[in-house]
Amino acid sequence: HRARSRRTHHAEHRHESGRRPTRNAIDDIRAAGPDAILVDERSGTVVVLGDRGRTHFFTTEGRLVSSVRYSPDAIERKRKLGLWREASDSEAGALRERLLARG
Repeated sequence: HRARSRRTHHAEHRHESGRRPTRNAIDDIRAAGPDAILVDERSGTVVVLGDRGRTHFFTTEGRLVSSVRYSPDAIERKRKLGLWREASDSEAGALRERLLARG
């Protein structure tokens, strides 16, 4: 209920529609291979790539910040520009561990 009170009317409507990719975040982190877990160099968030352009942003503590859909070209551009880099094995493992512990 806390999240509902913090959302705008527009955000609540989008949440209720069920079309947001956030519901796939945990499944995507479980299925993510080594090249699908990245670090956003600007914000320090961990980026997890899922199917069909699903892109999830997590804090280093494992809290979901946001989920969006990006085209393959947009994802590749961010990688080439150095905005997103592959996470190290320890970064990726730590995120998985925190998320699975949260349930």
